[in-house]
Amino acid sequence: MKPLQDLEETTRMPVTNCPTCGAANDAASGRTGTVPDPGDVSICAYCGEVCTFDESYRLVLCADETIRNDPEVIRLRALVTFVGGNRPESAV
Repeated sequence: MKPLQDLEETTRMPVTNCPTCGAANDAASGRTGTVPDPGDVSICAYCGEVCTFDESYRLVLCADETIRNDPEVIRLRALVTFVGGNRPESAV
């Protein structure tokens, strides 16, 4: 997994709802020129849940504890949860 500072570009994605909080997610951030592939990790922009993209680019819960416990994933979840906690209720 590359460091967070390598995240450079946001790609609009088909709307998919978080399996935990139900929020609509319509974008993914990654390295320049990349589009997420099925199996890539995504963190819900609203609740911070660790998910992966399935073959149809829907978010599904990530069951891989190695990924869920990765220090970079934990750090990003904390950031997303902090930012998401400051969103108005109407954003969800």
